[in-house]
Amino acid sequence: KNKEKNIFKEWQGKQHQENMCQVSQEVKAEYLTK
Repeated sequence: KNKEKNIFKEWQGKQHQENMCQVSQEVKAEYLTK
């Protein structure tokens, strides 16, 4: 059961990183279009 928790945490971390990448790209795009 504990192992599953760790896998979920890892997955959450990956999702978070991807979201941050997407957000920064969107911010960059917005900045460039100004």
